[in-house]
Formats: sequence, C-alpha cells, structure tokens
Amino acid sequence: MKDDRLPSEAKPKTAAQIKATEEWQAGLWRKWPEENLWPVKMDVYEAAAYMRVSPDSIYRDLVQGRDGKAALQHQSVRGGYRIKRVDLEAHGLVKGR
Repeated sequence: MKDDRLPSEAKPKTAAQIKATEEWQAGLWRKWPEENLWPVKMDVYEAAAYMRVSPDSIYRDLVQGRDGKAALQHQSVRGGYRIKRVDLEAHGLVKGR
C-alpha cells in the first residue's frame, strides 16, 4: 500500500508543536478576547500567545543569566513553568491585536 501523504503529514504532531502554531494562539485570543479575561497564571504556550511571540522567546527569558536571575519571573512546576500575567505585563508591552 502506497503512502500518499506529504512528509510533513507523515508524523502526527506533538502537543508542543500544535501549541506553537499561530492558529492555536489565535484560538486563545478568540477564547479570551480581552487582556483582562486571560488567566492569572499561564503556561509557556499561553504566555507566548498572550504576548504574541513564539514559545521559544518565552523560554529564552526563563533561562537564568550570569547574575542567577531570569529575565522573566516564573515558577517551576512539575517539569513546566507557570508565569503570572502581571509579570508578563511588567516584562514587556502586550502587543496590540
């Protein structure tokens, strides 16, 4: 039996790959259309959608610098990160929609 799928369709996407897409981020903005409706604490992917940046940008700001501090305040929870909305707002302006 021949497989007619494209190479990108050959493998199922992981949850992280799906959450990193613009479509998933846009879906969150449809779910929470105003900034004050977003959760008080978010994971990396929700924070990236809120700030309208890639999850990699958020991860880079979570890494500790030479001074032992991360650029973005956060909590490590069960192998992931939780970030407060007020810390995101203090870190950088929320991009307009």
